[in-house]
Amino acid sequence: MGDDPIILEIVQATFLHDEEVTITSVRSAFDALTFVQSLKPDLFIVNRAMPDMGGFEFILELRKISETATTPIIILSGRARSLGAHNPFQQMAVAVLEKPVEPDRLRSEAKTLLARVE
Repeated sequence: MGDDPIILEIVQATFLHDEEVTITSVRSAFDALTFVQSLKPDLFIVNRAMPDMGGFEFILELRKISETATTPIIILSGRARSLGAHNPFQQMAVAVLEKPVEPDRLRSEAKTLLARVE
């Protein structure tokens, strides 16, 4: 989820032919929060920078919702390498991946996390 159309396209293309994964993308954090309880996703892929709400604030909101309090999160960030081990993003997400994200790495991280959820 996020505001960058190119990132959305990369995420969608990464899982396009994967019958085990269904991607629902939204363009804003507010849209995501509106749909999250009805969708009950197994995994979030979140863009760190969003126009209407920062990634950190969005994750805090997700953690307040009982259905998503423990849902795994992958954060896509242009500054993933600069985030230290004690950064709140590192503590709240299962994985932080550098943008531009490598599709194989994203697929691998997502599959590993989804396997844990099952």
